[in-house]
Amino acid sequence: MGSRDSIVATLRKPEGFKGHPLFADDRGVDPETDKICQIRPDMNDPASLKYLMKISDFNQCGVLKRNGYVHVRIWFPQFPGVVMQSDQELIIMCKPPEPTVIENKAAGFAGVFRMAPEYLEWSKKLPVV
Repeated sequence: MGSRDSIVATLRKPEGFKGHPLFADDRGVDPETDKICQIRPDMNDPASLKYLMKISDFNQCGVLKRNGYVHVRIWFPQFPGVVMQSDQELIIMCKPPEPTVIENKAAGFAGVFRMAPEYLEWSKKLPVV
């Protein structure tokens, strides 16, 4: 895989539509069988209108990154294999959470420790707790 980014969503197709949703920017992908760019029917939905979408590689699935947002276009055809003016497009746009950066901070210590009859000068960074 090209990246560790992912999107997971539940989609609902419009009532009366017979076609299965597709990725609008990559119609060469079969989202019902592809392992990386998935849109599969929700087997727990008795109305057969819900789909589970899982994108595990933005580059392969046509996901765009712009101005801090990610966009993916989903196409709902009214009939399988036929492009019609009544087909609907869904644009999923979301802003991912900011990456969390963990900093390792340290405080400085400089001093003199008494050791036996001599003095030892010591300068060391100690971790902040």
